[in-house]
Amino acid sequence: MEKSRNKSSIIYITIIIIITILLAYIGIKYINIKKNNDNIIGQGKEITEKEEDDEILNEKAKEPVNDSIKYSSFFTLSEDISKREVRRKVDCNIVIGKVKKIISSSNVNKDSKEETHIITKAELEILDVLKGDLKEKLVIIKKLGGRMKYKEYLKGSKTLREKIKNNPEMKMTEEEEEKEYVEYAPQNDVLLEEGKTYLFYLTKDKEDGIYGVEFLQYGSRELEKISKKTMLKAVSGFSKTNKINGVVRVKNNDTGKYENIEDVI
Repeated sequence: MEKSRNKSSIIYITIIIIITILLAYIGIKYINIKKNNDNIIGQGKEITEKEEDDEILNEKAKEPVNDSIKYSSFFTLSEDISKREVRRKVDCNIVIGKVKKIISSSNVNKDSKEETHIITKAELEILDVLKGDLKEKLVIIKKLGGRMKYKEYLKGSKTLREKIKNNPEMKMTEEEEEKEYVEYAPQNDVLLEEGKTYLFYLTKDKEDGIYGVEFLQYGSRELEKISKKTMLKAVSGFSKTNKINGVVRVKNNDTGKYENIEDVI
C-alpha cells in the first residue's frame, strides 16, 4: 500500500515538472515571437520613414488619352545627332529634370503670328546638372512637339482651314472640334508629360530666357523607373568624374529600349 502511494506521488510530481517545463517553454517562445514582431514592426516603421523622404520617379505609366489626330515630320540634318560625339560638340546644359507643369502648347509664332509646328512650354524642376553651368532650380523650357485641342489648333492653322474649305467633307461639328486633339511629334520624339522625369539637353535663349530642348528625340529621354535618392546618389559627382555610381537608364526613343545614361551623354 505504501509503495503504491509512493509510486503515485512520483507520477504526480513528474507530471507537475513536465507541465512546468511546457509552460516555461511556451512563455519563452511567446516572448521571442513578440520580440521578433516588435522588430519587424520597428523595421517597417523605419522603412516607411525613409520612403516618406523619397519618391519613385516615373512610377506611373502613361495615362490613356482621347484619340487624337497625329502627325509627324522628319528633318534632314547636316550631322548625325544620334551620335553622342556630335552632341558633345554643342555647348549644352545636360540635366535631369522633372516636368512640373505643361504651361502651353501653340502652333502660332508669338512674334510673327505665323503658323508653326506645335511647340510646348513647360515648367521644369532641375534635379541634377550633369554638364553645364545652369544654376536655377526651376526653369521654363520649350520643345518642338506637343498636344493641343483641335479647335485651338484650327484657329492657328491657315493651311488646315484652307484644306477644309477645299474639302468640305473634312469639316467637323462644333461638338467634335471640342473633343478632338492634335498631336505632333517630330521624328521619334517624345511628348512631355506632367510629373515625368527626363534627361534633357538644354540651351538658353538669350532674348526670352527660356531654355530650348535640343537634338529632337536624342535631347529628351525618359528615365526608367527609379528612386529619386538612388538616382541622385548615382549621378552625384558626374560633372567632375564622368562616371555614374550605380545604374541609371534612359529610354532610346528610336528603339523604345532603355540604355545606361553614361553611354548616352
